[in-house]
Amino acid sequence: MRQIVENYELKINIPEQFKIAHGDSVSPKSMIFHAIDNILPVKVLDVGFGLGNLGELIKTRKESLHWTIDGIDGDLSNCHNKSLFEKILL
Repeated sequence: MRQIVENYELKINIPEQFKIAHGDSVSPKSMIFHAIDNILPVKVLDVGFGLGNLGELIKTRKESLHWTIDGIDGDLSNCHNKSLFEKILL
């Protein structure tokens, strides 16, 4: 597996894609805030990050700004989603 992003910086040149990034889980994303103590540092691995909605939820809430989140996805269009990486969520 090849790492594409590290510390919010692209590690490789991503070619322009004609496929549109897609995907979202059916599970309620907010349940992560009930399962974990928000005071402690938390590392989240978003498997199948799709459009990055879980990362956006975590990074836009005051109580979880100190969390770190990494993502992995098997779909090339999601892994080459430049606009997602520019948001600095994952």
